[in-house]
This record gives sequence, structure tokens and C-alpha cells, in this order.
Amino acid sequence: MGREVATSSPKTRVSVGGPVNREPELVFDLAQEPLVPDDEYEFVYARHKYVLSFGGKPKLFMWFRITSLGEHHGKELPRFYNVRTSNKRYSPPRNGVLTREMRQLFGNSLKARGLPLQQLKESVLLGITRTVNTDSRQKNLHMANRYSVIDELVRVI
Repeated sequence: MGREVATSSPKTRVSVGGPVNREPELVFDLAQEPLVPDDEYEFVYARHKYVLSFGGKPKLFMWFRITSLGEHHGKELPRFYNVRTSNKRYSPPRNGVLTREMRQLFGNSLKARGLPLQQLKESVLLGITRTVNTDSRQKNLHMANRYSVIDELVRVI
């Protein structure tokens, strides 16, 4: 005879009044990533996080919110950068995309130590988007699985 529970959580769904299921229910996140037409948009910094992905390589994921007026106003799109770890700190490669892009945006005001988060938070940026049409193995994505990313941050507006 199984124990009975009357709770559930978003990660593990358990039947109310039924026996305890030792295996978590498989729950799909069906929220669709934003898809916008490939174009130039005005963006502001929204948030960031560091993750290990693709074979344990550290990456910086940054999201920027569209501030251009129109139907896509307020949508957040990601921009991905390679970073390195050293002494529990993250740093971009000297000639990596993040370093080059920040130099392009902020020029000589770019600080030698760390990401200029305060500068990003105070800036409106012009960015170019693109639609991701293939997966990591270069297989075409079904239309329902396509999404937009920021391909390049061009300049401070």
C-alpha cells in the first residue's frame, strides 16, 4: 500500500490522493522562444548568466529587451559569448567576440577588468537579429522550433 500525498510542484507532478510515484513525471516546457523578423532593433540589457555548455565549455548568456516600438516591443532575445574561467572568475578571450563587440560599443571607456555591466545597463543598443533555423548538428528545425537570437550588437544609440 503506497503513501498518499496531496501536493504537486512544477518540476514533479504527483497525483492527488494516489500512491506516491517514485519517478518524477516527464514535464515539457512548451513555452516558445521569441521569433521576430530578422532586422535591426533597439535593445536594452535585461540580464545575464554564466553556464557550462557544449562539452563543459563556459558561456555567457545575455538577454536584451527590444525597445523598438511595434509588435515585438518588450520581447527578450539572447546573445551568446564564449568566456574562460580562471581563479573562479569569468573572462572573455582577448580577441573573442565579446571583447571585440564591447570595444566597438564602448571604445576606450571599456574597463580592463570585467564586463562593463553598468555601461550596458545605461545604454540603448542597436542590434541585428537572425533566426536560428538549424540545430547543433546542422539539421533543419521545424518551423515550430525556430527562434530568434541577437547576431550582433552594432552600436550605442
